[in-house]
Amino acid sequence: MFPLGAVLLLCWASRRGRPWKITGALVGLAALVEAVLVGVVWIPRAAPYFVRTDDAAAKVLDGVLARTPTGAEVIASNGFVGRFADRPWIYALEAPVGGATVPVRSHTVEFVLSFSQGLETTPKATTQAAIDEVEHRLHARRIVSAAGIEVFVWHPPAGVRRLTLPGLSA
Repeated sequence: MFPLGAVLLLCWASRRGRPWKITGALVGLAALVEAVLVGVVWIPRAAPYFVRTDDAAAKVLDGVLARTPTGAEVIASNGFVGRFADRPWIYALEAPVGGATVPVRSHTVEFVLSFSQGLETTPKATTQAAIDEVEHRLHARRIVSAAGIEVFVWHPPAGVRRLTLPGLSA
């Protein structure tokens, strides 16, 4: 696919006279044909790469989403973080190594974690380390453990303004 700079260059060149207009039209047509061919080849193959949440896990996630308070801060695995995008504060567990510190802005923080569901890029060990931290260091209450989804709710003590977890991206 053409980056924006190439498209702008084609637009500029097409205003420089007839030979450039023809060249621009041909290159633009080639880009369109390429996009269609790539789509024809890859769209039928996309499901195994991008649809990795099974029906049972999807039902669990739907229930979790329905029960998550609208003002809660959510920290979710990268594979399904988009479901919670309408919450005011959301962070993804996605980094392959290390961790990050994020602000704590709500009286309720919900952790929705999995190493087997969704388009998961975080290594299993990192997700498990985050689950262990949430459960044992933060003493968050586990409210769901089903279909490969682990959900915890945490009410941060007064004065806690930051949270660091393995795999967390800021």
